[in-house]
Amino acid sequence: MGTAVETGYEQNPNLDAAFAATADGAIKYFGSDASKPYPSPADGSFATGTYSGAEMPAGGSFADAGATAIPRYPANIYYNVSTNAQEVDEYETLYDLPTCVPVSGVTTCNAPGTPFTIAQIVASVDQNMFQHMMGNDPRPHYFHQTNLMSSSTSGVNGDGDGLFDETMNPLLAEYTQYFAANAPIEQPTMAEIAALLTEQSGWAAGQPHVTGSITGNAVTVANGTGAALYAPLTGTNVGSPYAGGQSGWTLAPAGTSSYTALAAWPAPPTNKVLVMVPYGPKPATGGSGPKTITYVAVQAKPKTVRIKRGRVTLSLTCHATKRKTARGHRCAGSLKLTLSRHGLSHTFSFKSGKTNRITLKLSKAVQRAAIVARRHKRHKLAGKLVITTRFTGKSKATRKGTLTVLT
Repeated sequence: MGTAVETGYEQNPNLDAAFAATADGAIKYFGSDASKPYPSPADGSFATGTYSGAEMPAGGSFADAGATAIPRYPANIYYNVSTNAQEVDEYETLYDLPTCVPVSGVTTCNAPGTPFTIAQIVASVDQNMFQHMMGNDPRPHYFHQTNLMSSSTSGVNGDGDGLFDETMNPLLAEYTQYFAANAPIEQPTMAEIAALLTEQSGWAAGQPHVTGSITGNAVTVANGTGAALYAPLTGTNVGSPYAGGQSGWTLAPAGTSSYTALAAWPAPPTNKVLVMVPYGPKPATGGSGPKTITYVAVQAKPKTVRIKRGRVTLSLTCHATKRKTARGHRCAGSLKLTLSRHGLSHTFSFKSGKTNRITLKLSKAVQRAAIVARRHKRHKLAGKLVITTRFTGKSKATRKGTLTVLT
């Protein structure tokens, strides 16, 4: 374990010829690994494990014999697994001591025998993918053919959909929780990804030298880089419609250029502004007033779980509501899960910064409801959570959540 060569390695000597094999350059784009650097130039000759020259940075695009590299993010759904049991086994081997090999700034090792569930692994993978999506990162994520295989059994060996679907379904569900139907996930082509990476890279370098202003519906961009620069504009006549607005990239020439806003900016007020002084006593400070709530327990992912041996597991985090808070605080209180009109209760107490996983045993009535739902081809039960955090005295905070239970 951990013996793979992560430094630059020599490319196939026939690759450049393949890129240049056709007169019109049919192979214009190829996938690279966004998690590691590449030799510069990409087609240099050297022995494996001996490269010490210049490198293209990890995650960056580069040219090779006229073709453009499209960096792809790897996932912790491994290339050689097709079932949940295989994925959990390899994950624990890679991250638990003594088989784990720490990599500075990349991998830390867990204590021997630290258990993981497939739900935890999928939630971790989805979190990374969701962060890339929210960061407007066009780099794709890649899976392997083994992850597409369906399993004929259920439970720990797979859910019959394959690990790819098992990972993508909750990711898409999370996206639809935050975005309306008129804001779908964009899936650019390889050529569009290469163009976006080039535009984003140029904008990151030139942005400190570019300013903009708006007067009415006239938008002015002042490009002080001395050369034309692709700039992102939103709410103007540039780009294409999306989610009720319009946005896109435009090649802003050196100097100033003008564009039209879809809605005019409000003009400054012409009447005298009257400042109204508030009346009443000043707010009380100190004394025996109510204490500020600094931590509350809230629901954590995953919010979709499966019934296992008549039980379901949900997760809570101890969430700080203020930036400046004392260390070592605990969240203590109780929760109630209502499922098929039956309530399940549990008490909790755990430290801030930790995730508390709570396993609830379903009542016989709820288990029967799940069986009936399966017979009628209803594969989900919708549950409601009420999470109450107690504080000193009689004060408390209540948070709500939802839990989808797969039958």
